[in-house]
Amino acid sequence: MFNQFKNYFFDKKISYIKNYQIPLHVLEDFHEKTQIQQNEQILLIIKGLKLFFIMCLLNKGNKIPVVMSSKYIDELWHSFILDTKEYQKFCRHFYHDIIHHIPAKKSIITLEMIENNQLLWKKMQEVNIIDNHLKGLQYIDAIIEQKSFSID
Repeated sequence: MFNQFKNYFFDKKISYIKNYQIPLHVLEDFHEKTQIQQNEQILLIIKGLKLFFIMCLLNKGNKIPVVMSSKYIDELWHSFILDTKEYQKFCRHFYHDIIHHIPAKKSIITLEMIENNQLLWKKMQEVNIIDNHLKGLQYIDAIIEQKSFSID
């Protein structure tokens, strides 16, 4: 019974993240910084940020942090953090705390952190939070850059 109760609230938190509308001014700030114009690319980056927040939720209580592995998602996160009141409200709603941004230098990212990200990704696939065709947040950059340079 307790697990059903716990799962119900977890599912509600996941639903909140998935359905959350990132404020327009945050998206405008992101656009100014990146010049990404294609809607499908922006939607993919928004989806990636939401998946990152779900990874943080799954990882809550773990001493190994979730690694941000996409420069585009990270840039959207920076734009979101600048709206401190909305960002705090969003985080507290599903996480009951703020998800702090810790600058990650490639030199301090450990194998343990990468393996933790992979484990979290696998968990999300197992419970159908993500599509199986998306292999990880780090691949979003390649998808964006490939589409930015494709010739129609």
